Amino acid sequence: MASRPLPDGRLAGMAKDPVATPVLTTRSEEGRRSPPANPALRSRALLSSLEPDLLGHRMEHLSDSSNSVVRVEIADVEDVEMSPTTAGLKRCKSQVLRPYRVVLQLIGWRGFCKEQFYSSPHVCQMVNAVYPVLVVGLLFYTYTYNILVCQGRLNVRYDTQSWSNIVPATATTPSSNRTTSTLRTWVGLENGTVRPDRVPQCGHIVTTYIIPSVLHFGAYLMGFIYFRLHENEQQLYALMEQVFLRLNPAKTAGKGPSQFSVIRRLRLHLFLGVAWMLCSLGVQALFEFVPQWAVAPSSLLSGLGSELHWTLFALEMLGMLLMNCVNVAVVVNYTSQCEMLVFYARTVKQRLQEKSIQLKDAMQELVEMRKSIGKLNGVLSKMTSLVILSFAEASIIGFCLLILNEVNDLLVWLYRALYVIIWMSILVQPLITAARMNATCERFHQIALEARVFGYQQCGIHDLDSFLNFLCNARLRVKLFEVPVRAGYLILVSVLVIFTVLLLFQTSVIGAPDLFF
Repeated sequence: MASRPLPDGRLAGMAKDPVATPVLTTRSEEGRRSPPANPALRSRALLSSLEPDLLGHRMEHLSDSSNSVVRVEIADVEDVEMSPTTAGLKRCKSQVLRPYRVVLQLIGWRGFCKEQFYSSPHVCQMVNAVYPVLVVGLLFYTYTYNILVCQGRLNVRYDTQSWSNIVPATATTPSSNRTTSTLRTWVGLENGTVRPDRVPQCGHIVTTYIIPSVLHFGAYLMGFIYFRLHENEQQLYALMEQVFLRLNPAKTAGKGPSQFSVIRRLRLHLFLGVAWMLCSLGVQALFEFVPQWAVAPSSLLSGLGSELHWTLFALEMLGMLLMNCVNVAVVVNYTSQCEMLVFYARTVKQRLQEKSIQLKDAMQELVEMRKSIGKLNGVLSKMTSLVILSFAEASIIGFCLLILNEVNDLLVWLYRALYVIIWMSILVQPLITAARMNATCERFHQIALEARVFGYQQCGIHDLDSFLNFLCNARLRVKLFEVPVRAGYLILVSVLVIFTVLLLFQTSVIGAPDLFF
């Protein structure tokens, strides 16, 4: 009985055989044959043709694998052309986010080895567990050191007077007539008369040192929970992506904002933060070299040797570096988010003024902006409020010491002036940035009123009323101390402070009647 062929090329007798013997052909005949129509036979034929090469390559790899180490590196491809927005985000990440992450790692708010692969993960885990404890220890050491040495000489009653004629008090022993200076009491001489009531001392410790330290450590704990435990450091980058997607990537975007201007503004805030940190350390070091305060050992550390003294001072400078990094991390994050929200609001405002966006799309953009403002008014706003309180107290005390200073020493005057400038500069930075953000958002109400009067595209009266009602209830306001920051409030407080100080001068409550001020 003759077997008839099947459509796939097999014989009818072989179709029922589960184990069919394959037909062997030469390589030349196999090349001339057309590929089988059945996918299973086609893959089997391809595998059989490649098996010798794969076997030889596998044996060669196994022979070399025992003496070789495979290292895989993942990096960005530089030659691939990317979009302008992606290039701008990459540039902003390298110039702004990476330096900021270094600051977070320095104060323990960000763990080490998060973006890199290491062969010893247990070492990184140990470092991430021990390093925050060291940071907290240095912070408490710095808080204590500032109290013991009366850092800054912030006593308005004693530290504004001249102590150039300070000598140790003498005591006469009963057994001999010679005078000793073993007693650690200090008095002042003024016109040859001893003034025991003007002994240099560190007064108002609670209000001058303890309360600012509590505020600072409270901000540190909130930042540790916010950044380290809840891992909210990506909030800054997420907002950056939202803003960059809505901006023109070119450097010159006409009258509107561009991605280049955002990067430049963020770099400016980061540079100002780093510059403030270095200047603050310089002022801190200047205090150690002022002869007016160096000759009066009114602290508990006055009897230590020179080597131990400078060792403790070096540790104190390291602790002050961490304290300043905490302040910079909070202020830079807050001001950077405010600046990006300002660019966000300006972009939406410009499109509304040009009538190039639908009202529904504009309301969606404002809803996204409101979500970002709500996140900013959360934990980060509370941290910024705490550090602003300490900045304000230091500025007020420094200003009082500056205007009441009677020490005719160049270094003393320089220290008092720089002290006020340092703390007032970082005080006004978040306040002004938040006020600018709220002033920009208030422009939306004016745009909505103009659209209600003059119309907007083809929208009807009901659509315009809905848009106006939406803006009235949106409340796009940045807050500090749970209060919206407005330029009018800042101007009012500044005027009241100026007139209060002027009144105190005129009534001689502050300063002598013949004072130059």
